[in-house]
Amino acid sequence: GQLVKIKYSLMLSDGNVVDKDVEQVFQLGDGEVIAAIDLTANLAKVGELYEVMAQARFAYGTLGRPPKIGSNCGVLLVVEVIGAEDVPQIEDLSEEERMMIGDRKRKIGNDNFARFDYEAASTNYRVE
Repeated sequence: GQLVKIKYSLMLSDGNVVDKDVEQVFQLGDGEVIAAIDLTANLAKVGELYEVMAQARFAYGTLGRPPKIGSNCGVLLVVEVIGAEDVPQIEDLSEEERMMIGDRKRKIGNDNFARFDYEAASTNYRVE
């Protein structure tokens, strides 16, 4: 997989801005971000800016992201791919690098668990 760094802004269909210029690093295809980003970031080149109009099932689903994003709410994302690099094999990483990955995944898993999104949480509690 690849480790991707993006900057994004997220808006609701009524134009209200929920997140602006948020930078995030994630492992592509690992469920660390909403599906709308995970499914589209690999289609963009580094430096490219793109928009995604995402249905709720590719964003925050039936749970939403209270208090700003309600249940079954579609979103508009403006995403810039800042960087991308191949992820080395886990056994080639130092202990500190493995700990950073584990900590990132734990935080994402905990956030999903707090939203009662147990399926998404469980995918981030394991490292392959």
